[in-house]
Amino acid sequence: MQKKLTSDGLKEFAKRVGVDVVGISSIERFEGAPFEHHPATLFPDVKSVITIGFRITRGSLRGIEEGTDWSAYNFMSYGGIVMIYSLIAQREISRFIEDHGYEAVPYIHTGAKEEGAPVNKGKPRPDVKLNVRFAAVASGLGEIGYSRMFISPIFGPAIRVFLILTDASLKPDPLLKDSICDKCKKCIAECPSGAISKNEVEVVKIAGRTYEMAKLDFAKCAWSHHGGQRAVSPFIPYDIEVEGYPLYNEKLLKVPYYRVHNKQLGHIAICGALGCIRACLIHLEEKKKISQVFKFPFRRRKPWWPLQPVWDEFKNM
Repeated sequence: MQKKLTSDGLKEFAKRVGVDVVGISSIERFEGAPFEHHPATLFPDVKSVITIGFRITRGSLRGIEEGTDWSAYNFMSYGGIVMIYSLIAQREISRFIEDHGYEAVPYIHTGAKEEGAPVNKGKPRPDVKLNVRFAAVASGLGEIGYSRMFISPIFGPAIRVFLILTDASLKPDPLLKDSICDKCKKCIAECPSGAISKNEVEVVKIAGRTYEMAKLDFAKCAWSHHGGQRAVSPFIPYDIEVEGYPLYNEKLLKVPYYRVHNKQLGHIAICGALGCIRACLIHLEEKKKISQVFKFPFRRRKPWWPLQPVWDEFKNM
């Protein structure tokens, strides 16, 4: 164990437990954040917010891009990162911090609705909801793109980020200087459900800087993401209309493929982030706006989507 907990020592340890990038923010950068979404509301003694990032490996998207396999992305780069790899890393980093005498609070975003009542006056209803992507910006790891996705200067939108709060005062990282997103709007053009607005924008301020991003219809986004749209899913004969956020919608879980994935991992990822990750990644790679480079382009063949409704094969579904 080191005699003193340092930012460099923590980052070195995080890389050893599988983290790709680490950024640190002081709590002062969250000034102006809503009370119910502020890190200090969750942990009043927090002094530093640590953001850890895991790349979405490009090859894990290959099966969806080719229309041949959906499991690699779902298990390795979506549910796997969220439900396995990030939790292990958060635990190990928390242990490392606490071995140095400071508390570490891993933030686990379950997506659960706010329920119950405040435990006393001045407290929010549980659970406190932190904006992980905004915290990643405040930690110097990247920016918010027009699609609302977090964009890394290394991996573009192919990254997932997670938080650890601590009462240790750590050296914060500088904010990203140069913008990555050039508002090409390929994310809008290729979003299968039209969830990313063409005209409506929202302006947010993070750590003193202003970002403009499109408004998002979360229900439409979830509809495509979880496979309710035939255009991007070979597993259904026609669109499955669902209301609200359809993660565990009984109509979707009647689809055998979805039911198996949900049972094994508790998650279904079908559209493969067609607009918000894949289209954006292709553009940023072509424009050389991110540093992770490959010998061959990501999209090498004519896309197989959008699929049309089919009937005979699925009469008994």
